[in-house]
Amino acid sequence: MQRIKSEKKRGGKEVKKNMNIAAKKLQRWFQNHLSAKSPTPSPTDAPEEGLVRLSREITEFNENIVREMQPRLKSCDRILHALHHTILSVFPCARLELTGSYAYGGALPSSDIDCFYTYGAGIRSGLGLCSKGSACMMNLTVMEQLQQLQIEFCRQMWVVSGVRLEKGRDTPLLSMKVCLTCGDEKGNPEKGKAHNCFAVDLSCGDWPGHSKSLAVDLILFYVHRFPSFRPVLLVLKEFLKERELNLAYNGGLGSFPLALMLIRLLQVPNLCLESTGRILLEFFRFYGFEFDPKKFGLSILNGGTFFPLQQPSLVPIFVENPMFPGSNSAINCYMAFSLLESFKQAYLALVRVGNNQGLVEILGDLNESMNN
Repeated sequence: MQRIKSEKKRGGKEVKKNMNIAAKKLQRWFQNHLSAKSPTPSPTDAPEEGLVRLSREITEFNENIVREMQPRLKSCDRILHALHHTILSVFPCARLELTGSYAYGGALPSSDIDCFYTYGAGIRSGLGLCSKGSACMMNLTVMEQLQQLQIEFCRQMWVVSGVRLEKGRDTPLLSMKVCLTCGDEKGNPEKGKAHNCFAVDLSCGDWPGHSKSLAVDLILFYVHRFPSFRPVLLVLKEFLKERELNLAYNGGLGSFPLALMLIRLLQVPNLCLESTGRILLEFFRFYGFEFDPKKFGLSILNGGTFFPLQQPSLVPIFVENPMFPGSNSAINCYMAFSLLESFKQAYLALVRVGNNQGLVEILGDLNESMNN
């Protein structure tokens, strides 16, 4: 019996040793082949003029997004003001902060407005200072706070759909659709006026494990460090949206773990950071062909690394949350293998010889072919 135990122990060490060796090999491949100096040999590699054209299309795509987002950003400010005013009517000691893609400049026209409220003791508002009475939010649980806010938001004219309290997520939140009329500061509907409608997710920053503004601060750091980061991220977000792979609560990949996967790529030494076309292709190639989510996880901490997962892996894909080391920011992405397959097909389409279609059209064609 003792001999069997020792053999099992020795076998476990061998498995762990082999997995560490495999992780180091993947790391070396990643560093050697994802660089401008040593591109991965492939019969389908895009010619240089193709990369230049792809980079130009990415730039044009981002310019179109910026133009389309300008009026929505103004409406976002008005919605935040209306949200804050409503929250203060219930909890005068609360403050509201914007988070998510609108906070770091990575929003698409279809993006939700993500925000959170938290306790702001001593902050004066137009409704006075918070007293430590029964109405103070500090005397209520987070769920009780959200329930009171749910009632108040249902009374607002600019909330055009039922306010849902989402309890089944890691962080409970209020989900609602709001519409503000153009030209009406109070948000009252006016006949003949166009509406700016947004999906809004409101959470409580005092919930245990809430990242508050830390995730936005992290993304902003890499936005400034890598000028190509945001343009490529916007393309990837649109790519996932077209395939309905962008909603974490439906098994897709959320914006934050997607951004972490792109950051991990940008951490590679000698990668040609000026070419957004090359970065997009390398992203699709590596995660579509080389990365095995059954065996490895990834992290951007300490300069970035890949690490072996315990066998057998119980998660479809592991993208470590840098704010909470050891936790998985993509834990709900059960469609990970469909996701990686879409990356593979995107790479093959973008480097196909003689394909002169634009970026958005290529992605749209891919979407149709994959659904057939």
